[in-house]
Amino acid sequence: MNKVLRILHLEDNPNDAQLIQSILEADGISAETKVVAKEKDFIAALNKGDIDLIISDFTLPSFDGPDALKISQMARPDIPFIFVSGTIGEERAIEALKNGATDYVLKSHLQRLPSVIHRAFQEKKERVERKKAELSLREREQQLSSIYDTVADVIFQLEVEKGGRYRFASVNRAFLSITGLRYDQIAGKWVDEVVPEPS
Repeated sequence: MNKVLRILHLEDNPNDAQLIQSILEADGISAETKVVAKEKDFIAALNKGDIDLIISDFTLPSFDGPDALKISQMARPDIPFIFVSGTIGEERAIEALKNGATDYVLKSHLQRLPSVIHRAFQEKKERVERKKAELSLREREQQLSSIYDTVADVIFQLEVEKGGRYRFASVNRAFLSITGLRYDQIAGKWVDEVVPEPS
């Protein structure tokens, strides 16, 4: 990871915050970390918008990790959110993951944190690429749909059913114009129901 990570760290124990910073540095992860312990400071930092990663303790005296997760999911669901806690149990960890947390690390196993961070950013990259591919596919489908509906030639798509029968999957406007039928009178119907033999 070449760039400097901008981390928002929700933690009330300065020693734990420093230990995590040291572990990241030892792994070659360069980070600018903003450590906060109160809800208003967390929200203010989140709203500034220059954050790459959120690390959060699970329980704090005045504000807790699950609430921080809810706030971050509403404001910035694209930011990876990792719980680092000594008190999170398996049941609560599973619940946190269902609610949008990227992962969790126990404070007794902090050596896992760098690999969890690397994996979180790899998954984020894959999500971004998948969204771009899906958007590109939708745009292509819209272009083809536009062509399909504007050409003067009759075009239709058939599905082959068991027994060698054909069913209309879709038809274009030219087909509707020539037959005088509505789309709902054709789509999903057997070909021989719509177009009598031997036509």
